[in-house]
Amino acid sequence: MFEGEGTRAVVIARIKNSTPPEEGAVLDADAKKAKETGEPFQYVLERKDTKDGWKITKIASFPSYASDWKDVYEKPEPSNNRYVYGAYQ
Repeated sequence: MFEGEGTRAVVIARIKNSTPPEEGAVLDADAKKAKETGEPFQYVLERKDTKDGWKITKIASFPSYASDWKDVYEKPEPSNNRYVYGAYQ
């Protein structure tokens, strides 16, 4: 968070994709339900004081397989480049 007298807000939103399926695409019952339900996202907004604008400092999602919020922009661990992928050589 910012130094000093900061302000923080946590917003939970359900994001839905309202774009219709492409022509010829099949939307079975499970896919239709998932599309209509959407997915929860959590936004953390912060500002230094009431004169400053809000800034999004964190975005998290709650995937169906998880038991807690997961950072959407989690920095991956550096790769050790140990593997050789034969199909790509």
